[in-house]
Amino acid sequence: MWERSELKEKGKASLKANYWKTVLVAIVATFVIGGGAGGASAFSSAASGMAALMGLGPAASTSEQHYELEESTEAEHGHEEGTDSAAGRNDASASAGRDSGIVSSTPVAERQDAGEELGSAQMAAVFLPLVILFCLFMLLVVVAIIALDILVLQPLLVGTSRFFLRNLNQRAEVGECGRGFDRNYAENVKTLFFRELYVFLWSLLLVVPGIVKSYEYRMIPYLLADDPKLTREEAFAQSKALMDGNKWKAFVLDLSFLGWDLLSLATLGILDVFYVAPYRQMTYAALYEALRYGSDSRVLPVASDEAAPVAPDQSSPVAPEGLQG
Repeated sequence: MWERSELKEKGKASLKANYWKTVLVAIVATFVIGGGAGGASAFSSAASGMAALMGLGPAASTSEQHYELEESTEAEHGHEEGTDSAAGRNDASASAGRDSGIVSSTPVAERQDAGEELGSAQMAAVFLPLVILFCLFMLLVVVAIIALDILVLQPLLVGTSRFFLRNLNQRAEVGECGRGFDRNYAENVKTLFFRELYVFLWSLLLVVPGIVKSYEYRMIPYLLADDPKLTREEAFAQSKALMDGNKWKAFVLDLSFLGWDLLSLATLGILDVFYVAPYRQMTYAALYEALRYGSDSRVLPVASDEAAPVAPDQSSPVAPEGLQG
């Protein structure tokens, strides 16, 4: 069994022991990978660009109407003196035409209609290629963001998870963040891709199943960081086993940081960067350690690249061969 207070105390102590490096890695893990700041800003820019493009149509129509209004006004001022009687006759003719059910049109009106149609066609010819090019550009941006997330950010998530795990029991180095690239990179990419895909597909059904699955797969990055030889099937199975019966407690653990989040908002995110984010990440790593290894420090992976064996019986744990004294 694990208690929130114990996890938070260990996370806090580990943060203090290696403060600045932990803050740096937490910025990467929270605001670049987990927090989604970079991706959200890119998608926000794309949405803003799309909204601006959609606004070009009304704007262009307004300009065209304004131009036609000015042209019509000039024509009216130029012919005002000689057309009063003609206007009266035209009004009478138009009234008679309406009474008889016939709609008459003057040559001036016909020319204006033709001008409007020509202007609309010209506007369509100019802006349609721009719209197509913009849509293609946005498609390329989305594809690039997805590729960046799958090929770079997710393996980096494995590396940051390794840093936090090792930082629980010793001073970890920032270089640990690169271990997701040089240790079983292809398997890491595949496993984390399917992790995101499954959570997304479950979220399409309803929000709650997606949340449940996100907690069920929560330990996968730590498992990959802990054991570089782990396959996709093993990572999913082990994460499901570790979170079985612990999803609600992990959810409550997340809620316990709500007060810190409110304080971070009050400080415009400064407190989040320099304390709350690294404190939270260290606590999550302590959660994985408690679920996988229990309270026996002799089976913890301190310096070995290989995963430490899980103690089958907490009452009589067996230390791994590399850590026996």
